Amino acid sequence: MKLEEVFKVLVKVVEEDETRPKSFHIGHVVLAMFELDREKPVSREKLSSLLGLGGGAIRSLLTRLNLNHLISITYRGIRLRGIGIEINKKLRETISGPFEVSLEYLNVDAYNIAFIIKGIEKEKLKPLEIRDLVVKFGGTGATLCTYIEDKIEIPFVIDDLAKQSPHDYYAIKKLGLNEGDLILIVSAPSLVSAKISGAAAIAIALQKIEQKNLHTSFSVS
Repeated sequence: MKLEEVFKVLVKVVEEDETRPKSFHIGHVVLAMFELDREKPVSREKLSSLLGLGGGAIRSLLTRLNLNHLISITYRGIRLRGIGIEINKKLRETISGPFEVSLEYLNVDAYNIAFIIKGIEKEKLKPLEIRDLVVKFGGTGATLCTYIEDKIEIPFVIDDLAKQSPHDYYAIKKLGLNEGDLILIVSAPSLVSAKISGAAAIAIALQKIEQKNLHTSFSVS
């Protein structure tokens, strides 16, 4: 399964909910996949808390996930199944996290989380666009960093985070970085809003990249 196919399925889950008052978005869907893989199985109540969704919204999300064959729901709880497992595996090839991190220099609000984005050229992700998406979905701010030659760079800001803030450098470095990784730091007033807004921003940005790649391949052929 290719990444563009993954997003087609996940966007379909969101669009199917648009016949009713909007109750969840792509950030909830992506984070649900991650949490369902980490907590297996998980109760509806626990998943509701992890995603910051009320009773009606979590029922709607689970219904859509189930109808699209991404999850199974039993008396023991909810878990990924079939295509859901395959989709989560593909997402995890590109996205690691969210990780809660304690920061100083990059701290903007009460909670900070980090996502690691793998295998994406840094030129393809626009820091300001990512930040605006994070804010749109409930975060306070976001910083996109690059790990190159054992340095964490913030484009157009600093070329070596370790010189500005050794604390932040080592807090991020210990997450397990590889050469060329991009790191998205998201700040928000709550842990859930940091995770959700970051997941939404990454999903939308990556979907745009995949759509552009697909258009380019068709143009070339």
